[in-house]
Amino acid sequence: MAQTIADNDFGDDEVQVYYSKKSNLFTIKTLSDSGVRANLKEYFDSYEDNQDDMNDLTSNYKDFIRDVNDHMGSKYKKYYTELENPWNHSKVYIDSTGTKITYNYLDD
Repeated sequence: MAQTIADNDFGDDEVQVYYSKKSNLFTIKTLSDSGVRANLKEYFDSYEDNQDDMNDLTSNYKDFIRDVNDHMGSKYKKYYTELENPWNHSKVYIDSTGTKITYNYLDD
């Protein structure tokens, strides 16, 4: 379910979504040849020259957390979502609880 939502919100073949029932966590990982990852690389290589692309990515992320919320049972409404840094898997670019973004490194 979450992968289908991600494909609709980010585009096909852009991200892979993983869900841990134990921690109630969705992890969004960019695919190696995706436009999303290329935009992230450009953002950091060019020192924020493509802020519009990052705003689009944040918008896609917001769509995802809102859309997935409609499918979460009441037992799982307090779930977590993160967009993982593809080059350092211990860091995230955006994270949220339910439909509220709690941290957005990509925000201007």
